[in-house]
Amino acid sequence: MDKKHTKSDGGNMKVSELINALAQMPQDAEVLHLWDGEARTAINHVWLSRGGDVVTADSGIVCYSEETRPMFIPDGTKNVIGI
Repeated sequence: MDKKHTKSDGGNMKVSELINALAQMPQDAEVLHLWDGEARTAINHVWLSRGGDVVTADSGIVCYSEETRPMFIPDGTKNVIGI
């Protein structure tokens, strides 16, 4: 697989576009996030946020914004994801 999947309109990628891109890649490949010029951050969690966006994170990441927190986490719980 040597094709990069990029949004042609410059907007944010939608879930359906992400699924389509991932379906064309090796299904046993690890998913990482580019950070500071290197693929440094493992994607260990994905959720629908209270604000309606799909968010990915590694373990131990802190959500500071209520809008970013997963919809399924009750109010008043810790802000750390994946621990």
